[in-house]
Amino acid sequence: MAREVKSGRTQAPQKAQASPAPQADRKSHSLVSFFELSKELDYSLNVYDFADRALFNFMGHLGTSRSALWLRPFNSSGGAVLVRSHGVSATAARSISECVGKLADRFLSDRQILFTSEIAEILGESDGKILVERGIALLAPILAPDKLLGVVALGTRLTGSAYERFELEVLQASVDFFSVALQNSLFSQTLQENNRQLRRANENLKELDRTKTEFVSNMQHELRTPVTVMRMYLETVLEELPRDDKHREHLDVVMKHTDKLTKMIEDLLDFSSLNDNNLEVDVESGDVGSALKSYYEKRRNGVALELHELQLALTPQLPPAHFEQKRLFQVLDILLDNALRFTPQGTVVILRSLAQKGESGSWVRVELQDNGPGIPEDKLPQLFVPFQQVDGSVTRQTSGLGLGLALANRLIEAMGGRLVAASKVGRGTTMSILLPSS
Repeated sequence: MAREVKSGRTQAPQKAQASPAPQADRKSHSLVSFFELSKELDYSLNVYDFADRALFNFMGHLGTSRSALWLRPFNSSGGAVLVRSHGVSATAARSISECVGKLADRFLSDRQILFTSEIAEILGESDGKILVERGIALLAPILAPDKLLGVVALGTRLTGSAYERFELEVLQASVDFFSVALQNSLFSQTLQENNRQLRRANENLKELDRTKTEFVSNMQHELRTPVTVMRMYLETVLEELPRDDKHREHLDVVMKHTDKLTKMIEDLLDFSSLNDNNLEVDVESGDVGSALKSYYEKRRNGVALELHELQLALTPQLPPAHFEQKRLFQVLDILLDNALRFTPQGTVVILRSLAQKGESGSWVRVELQDNGPGIPEDKLPQLFVPFQQVDGSVTRQTSGLGLGLALANRLIEAMGGRLVAASKVGRGTTMSILLPSS
């Protein structure tokens, strides 16, 4: 329900200003802003792009320098996650998140914009004071038919004037349009991400099959050596024992089972030989920056669906490097998926590239950096060990066989490069791929 209510923040006396435009002109401006927003919101955008375009439209239309947008996780009923803020620091905006969560039921029942003064009456003066201190004038709900998707916050107006009734009507219509466009975009991008994950799952099955074969092959070699030694000593002892020795019967049983174990190991060897599939890497000299741009475009929307943000930072004019794009993408998938699994929602993951020279030669360095909880220094050596996770407890919160990073390391080594991990607890983790440069 639209209404003409002044911001809950006390407005300071304003200096003399030019006469405001006629109301008809302001209405026309509001409608133009609405139509501009409708053209800007494309289904190919992710939530962060959506947020930027919508907030800049609202700020320009209503004449405020402060805005923020929170979204609730799409696959759960968790609290509000800050997506974007302009004119309000991220720390200050996150302090408002709790207020946003407390108002969820009110937004769902009333389905209308709330001003700071009204919020203070609902939640109490302390919460209202937080909003006032942050310069926030109103909160507008982003609604689906049966749930609250998020909330838009706008600041007090630069002119000090109150929000007009027709401006609020257009704002709510714009936010409603934003909600529909966002849901359509999420549906489209979810389909794309599901298709990508299905393709990745198929690739993982192939890798697991290859790893199983490799594991069996390695195990049979490890087992054959001690069994051969056991059999040799058994034969020696049996040759030296008299025919009527009471222990011969026992040793004959041991020999029989040793022969049986040897046969099982040989069968495993035959099986692994039939299924052995050597890792193939087709390395060529290429443009890493172009490859990373392509990868970024493929993954950024899927990452945003999980309320993480993937950013790209490329160093211009990088020298060519030796790599295979398909395998590089496979490694990046492993590293990025790990970053998403082990960091909370709202985390920013940066994909960057830079040139590096050292005693061992010239490299193109590709980094995937997150600002998550980090990894203890004493656990870093375990990262690339097959069948292990850093958290090996039965209560660990993430699943997996612990093969991903071991495979990534092997792929990078096959391309002549190195995979390096660096981390600080509480400050995040950086996984670096060093590709040999021409």
